[in-house]
Amino acid sequence: MADFNLKTKILFVAHNVPSRWLGGTEVYSFELAHQLKKTGLDVSVLHPHFDPDSQGMQLDRDIIDGIETYCLRHPFEYRLEEHVSNPQIEEMFKSILDEKYFDIIHFQHIYRFPAALIKIAKDKGLPVCMTLHDHWAICPRIHLYNQYTDTLCDGPDSLTGCSDCILCHISEKDRTDIIDALLLRLAYRQEQISQYIEMADIVVSPTRYLADKCIYHGIDGANIEVSPLGMGRVAPKEKRNNKNSITFGYLGKIDKLKNVTMLVDAFRGVKGDAVLNIRGNGANKAAIELIDSVKSDHNIQYSGAYTREELPAVLSEIDIAVFPSLRENYPVTVREALRAGVPVIASKVGGIPEIVADGESGLLFDPRNIDELRGILQSVVDDPSIIERLKMTPTKIKSIEEDSAEWILRYKDLINESRTGCALLEGVLINAK
Repeated sequence: MADFNLKTKILFVAHNVPSRWLGGTEVYSFELAHQLKKTGLDVSVLHPHFDPDSQGMQLDRDIIDGIETYCLRHPFEYRLEEHVSNPQIEEMFKSILDEKYFDIIHFQHIYRFPAALIKIAKDKGLPVCMTLHDHWAICPRIHLYNQYTDTLCDGPDSLTGCSDCILCHISEKDRTDIIDALLLRLAYRQEQISQYIEMADIVVSPTRYLADKCIYHGIDGANIEVSPLGMGRVAPKEKRNNKNSITFGYLGKIDKLKNVTMLVDAFRGVKGDAVLNIRGNGANKAAIELIDSVKSDHNIQYSGAYTREELPAVLSEIDIAVFPSLRENYPVTVREALRAGVPVIASKVGGIPEIVADGESGLLFDPRNIDELRGILQSVVDDPSIIERLKMTPTKIKSIEEDSAEWILRYKDLINESRTGCALLEGVLINAK
């Protein structure tokens, strides 16, 4: 085990990269990689890519935004058993570790990789870190949303509920033939993933909410540290001069769990001079239906998706951001708005109350109560000074520089501990001779 120094090699394992999908985990992983690299550390990113036309596995090396990346192309469907193990991918991972000589493995997200990669890294004597970004560890579908009952889910208290969700598109007759085997696979997934996560030397959850959720559903909390994620600077352009109306804005993915339809319905009941501007991915069915429904409404605008580079301009167009999600952990969009000095109206779910102080840096509401949201929107239109008051007590969002400094300390401690362990083992072996 090498000493910790500015040439220490760190491998991030993530499920995607920003050039393919601009999600919160992808953005954070690359921002942290960039900041660590600025300090002199050698950071690479490994991610999978499902390619059904591939004749086998292939490791493609690339440089994305200055970060060395390794894309593991493979033809394997991500079936339930492959959440835990895939022998071919595991062998490829062993080869990567043998050839590249990394000092630390940091799992940012293990989705679309087998969780057994954690054990492989530990078996090779490498320090392992893990960041929990969502509910994947306890929910095969990630979002704790039962697609069979079309309702929110509290977690795997009953594996029957999990099986109903997974088999939601299969007839009752066909379910009977496979339900027993599926329940066994679900139980195995829950047991093995908990064991693998517990092997990590450090597990970081950005919210107390997610840490408690994982602990409640069987993951040992001994190594879990609650520490908010860092974020790069978001500097909005100068605000537009037109102050005759209030512009509410929604930014982010448009789907059922983001609950944007409820926001639209609530806004339609608001009286006064106000506009709702919706920005986000409009490619899925829920988004297409929503976009079609607002075409004839002059006070509701769908302005399309936006790039990371366009974010400052997008934020400069709105007075207050609204996030009505039914389920969230630590949403990047909420933090981006606050980091840019834009106050928010957000749902009182998941880790959002850990970001937004109700009545101070933002306003919180029950995302299932349309009347409550409509009332908040109306109060802002009636008294725009609320916006300025909320700006007076901004939420402190951890910077990526602060986050990077914390991770460097963790990495250093882990490597020092590993060196001490190796030295003790060598001493035992010498004495044994």
